[in-house]
Amino acid sequence: MEKSLTRNNMAEAKYVKLVGYILPPKTDNADEESENDEAEEETLPEFLDMKEMNCVSSGGFMFQHSAPAAEEVDFMFHGKKERVRGRFPLRNPWWEISCNAQRYSRKLIVSGYPAYKLRTELKNDWRTIVSLFLKECDVDPNFVTRFMEWLPKDRYVDLINIEEALREFGESVKEISAEADYVKTKISKSDAGFHVRAATIYPLVMKHLPMLLPGQFLNLLEKGKEEEEAKEKQQTKYDEENMEASPQKSNKIPLLARLEELIKADNMWKFGFGYIMYKEFRLIRCETKLTDFKSCELFSKMSTEQQNALKVYNEIKLYCCHSGHTYIDRKALEEMMKKMQEVSIWGAIAFLRKHGVLKVEKEKIALRNLYNYENDIAECLHKLIVGEPWKIDLDVREVLRSAERERRRNQLATKSCSSASGTNGEDNESGLSGESASDVHEPMDEEPEATSIELDPDQVRAAEMMCANAVTVISGKGGCGKTTVVSVIFKASMEQEEKNREANDITWEEGEQKENGKKPVEVLLTAPTGRAASLLSKKTCFTAYTMHQVLWSYMLTKKSPSGTPVDWKFANVRVLVVDEGSLVCVQILSSILSMLTKHAQLQKFIILGDIRQLPSIRPGNVLNDLFASLKRVNWAIEMRTNHRAESELIVQNAGLIADMGVSKKFHHLSYDATVELGKTFTLPSPDKRFIEILLPEKENYDDLQNSIKRLLQGPAPGLKDDASSQFIAFKRKECALINELCCKHYSNHNTKTHKNKMDFQIGDKVCCTRNGYVTDRDKENETKSKEDDMDGNKSKKERLCNGEIFFITQDVTKKEETARKCIKGRYLTLDNKHDKKMTVEYRELMRECKLQHAWARTIHTFQGSEEKTIVYVLDSGIGQTWKHVYTAVTRGQSRVYVIAKKDGLENAIRRYIIKRNTRLEGLIVDLLHNLRIAKREFLSQPSQFQFNTPVRGSGLQTFQSTHAPPSSPGPSQAYSGMMSFKNVMWQNLTNAGTGFGGLSSPKSASPSPCKRDNCTTASKQMKVDSRTGLHPGTASVS
Repeated sequence: MEKSLTRNNMAEAKYVKLVGYILPPKTDNADEESENDEAEEETLPEFLDMKEMNCVSSGGFMFQHSAPAAEEVDFMFHGKKERVRGRFPLRNPWWEISCNAQRYSRKLIVSGYPAYKLRTELKNDWRTIVSLFLKECDVDPNFVTRFMEWLPKDRYVDLINIEEALREFGESVKEISAEADYVKTKISKSDAGFHVRAATIYPLVMKHLPMLLPGQFLNLLEKGKEEEEAKEKQQTKYDEENMEASPQKSNKIPLLARLEELIKADNMWKFGFGYIMYKEFRLIRCETKLTDFKSCELFSKMSTEQQNALKVYNEIKLYCCHSGHTYIDRKALEEMMKKMQEVSIWGAIAFLRKHGVLKVEKEKIALRNLYNYENDIAECLHKLIVGEPWKIDLDVREVLRSAERERRRNQLATKSCSSASGTNGEDNESGLSGESASDVHEPMDEEPEATSIELDPDQVRAAEMMCANAVTVISGKGGCGKTTVVSVIFKASMEQEEKNREANDITWEEGEQKENGKKPVEVLLTAPTGRAASLLSKKTCFTAYTMHQVLWSYMLTKKSPSGTPVDWKFANVRVLVVDEGSLVCVQILSSILSMLTKHAQLQKFIILGDIRQLPSIRPGNVLNDLFASLKRVNWAIEMRTNHRAESELIVQNAGLIADMGVSKKFHHLSYDATVELGKTFTLPSPDKRFIEILLPEKENYDDLQNSIKRLLQGPAPGLKDDASSQFIAFKRKECALINELCCKHYSNHNTKTHKNKMDFQIGDKVCCTRNGYVTDRDKENETKSKEDDMDGNKSKKERLCNGEIFFITQDVTKKEETARKCIKGRYLTLDNKHDKKMTVEYRELMRECKLQHAWARTIHTFQGSEEKTIVYVLDSGIGQTWKHVYTAVTRGQSRVYVIAKKDGLENAIRRYIIKRNTRLEGLIVDLLHNLRIAKREFLSQPSQFQFNTPVRGSGLQTFQSTHAPPSSPGPSQAYSGMMSFKNVMWQNLTNAGTGFGGLSSPKSASPSPCKRDNCTTASKQMKVDSRTGLHPGTASVS
């Protein structure tokens, strides 16, 4: 927890078992800004899948994971005051706290989280404790003073009998009897009062839950309080209606009581499995980590089988979450669990499978949720393919030519205006002509004839696919025109649909049209990040949403008794377009496809992206799997022509990076300028587009710092304005250094105060690191626009998405009166320099979105966004692969700087990429086979497999297809002569009938037999028709 500790200090640390209580602070710091600069090592996913959303709608419990901030407190331990740093959800002095700590110098650092117990022997401190408790319950200070003066000297009061003392006080002083009753009610309804009652009724919950579920502990207490209040209201209502009847007894057992019983019954192992907690308690995303189990005494009380199950589950979960796999191979698990006996491993797997946590077939072991996500995607695509088709009858060539003529007219108008004002117009981003960026020179002075427009053949084929197919995958680098083609085609198709409706006198039904008169959303454009959605809106004629906005709108929309959303904003969606598909994980795609196929009118699904980019951080390889499987039937296409003149050199080098990554043959990139920092140099001229910044060969610890300073102080071309430039690095430590340097250069202050708190000032470039809802104070008293409102409690708030970048334009502090005192409120005005500006209360902003400085972002967090000038810190290249380099340089629209050591690029190019183990590609291949979708004329472009990572010899083995040659259901064939007890046990696991299923029907999707490195499936029989005579790189029109 204490980041500044050295190794020597750690070696000298002594283990201490702390038992004591926290002393009350000398001053009230309630009005100070509270920030948690220490992020949790591993936070739970923020967004729910569709089944979890339905559970919440029907009464399930969802809690935001929020562990308490690490703070230093004065701790009374063995009669001596100690300075302790830790995460304490409850800090009041009436709690006895037990925790493990290590001593570093004069400070104790808590390891893990504390256990709580109500102090009953208050000794001489009871008057102070009672007084502080009443103050915490918001009791009038004058009443507290009179009460304490009334108490006899020989009378002992603690928090258990305080209500009895208050009753006696009211009876002895009749004029304050009513006030005493009011105080008792106030205590009963306060959080502090409920916590005390919970400690007396549920002692095991208070003792163990802070350690088992630290991120949800306070939320669970709050839920318990809500249930108690609801029960009291129900009883009061019943009593009023049945004055003479006997009191009603509620059969519903409170949540905290059930959790208390779970611990009493020695079933605490269930806390370690989110699926079991979800199934038995309707608690969503509540799961105890193995490390938290081991830090408390409960782990040692479990059976060996339960302990082994938790260990195996933890290893599988880490393997999938850290590497993006959706299953683990049997051999890989054996290798990871070397310290555990094989019999114990398979016994643990049998235990987990019995309780529904894992799914097993042959050599594959998958977490239940990841298995379901991939199956659900395949099932949704099955419904789209066999459902009512929407064949769009358009002359796509004429539509594309018309759009290109319009673009050129606008370009001529822009050029005329720019010439008159003495400025240069912006370059074309994604033209529709067949001319590549290298062929484009000056705009034409006259409008071209329709016949003179040569269309890009890849764009034509992509347009034809979208019109004809239910599912289409389009891959290509930035500037190839993916989003432009989608926009043009569906704009024309919707205009055609509208004309058909008018011709047939068809009108929208009542309720389908919004109150503001706008038509329902039929073409839904989405992206995984807020920045990507904003760019998508600008490039197209449609309003784009983040995928999370669609998910939240479904969750917050009122449901009918059958679970159908009522007046859902997206109920009329017919087309789903997902941009930046490489960022999409299986969970999000599964949820959004499931809800749109079930509760909307979805007929077409188009996913766009670049198959060479880094896959999503979360498990899955969606874009690559869909591309590889649908390419076989000509439902996927690679668009190869760049239409951005200013990014031609960037695109060329990106292609070289991908080629080198696949072949593992290194050669230098085509830089048009190289700056060697170890020698005398001059900064590159403004016309340079791809610049190499070589760090000195003789390494110094401050080489990177000096290189960034020189670029900023120049300033180098493109870095004068921080609104159109962005630094990208692989390591967070490098981002922190760059943010510090940029903060001093652009805003003239440090990123943190002398108290080590984040310091945000006017002019700072900042971003949200969490998705959240905040109140826009500028619109608080205005009538809110209905277009982007989401039904529910959060509809009055503005949504800020993870990754959204803003500039602080105002910083105002105002005094606000509250019931207890006057506090200061700080308000920041955020402007993204495009189309969004809002004023937000600082505490709310930090709590919901956790603001950070954003001059530098990591490659993963900036993926899906673009900027005119990119400065990429490659450095030594260690830890990075060619996909990192490719993703980073393709973020630049017109200029890229690469800061690297001499061998940095080669190190990244030659590093091996571990291919993700996923089932989706096989499921789709098998689906197409079962539906007898025959091969069509193949696009003879370079195969997807050319862009994928080479597979290790002992790598991915895929699932056996239902139409592949029959094989033994057990692993004995693969392990000939090795029928050990382990193999027999494994056969029993895989033959029990609840493992992975087939996709012969929508509910049973069979995995593909196709191996990534050596395809042996029936699907491989679909060969390219050699009669077409096509060479690599050309394509035939289907």
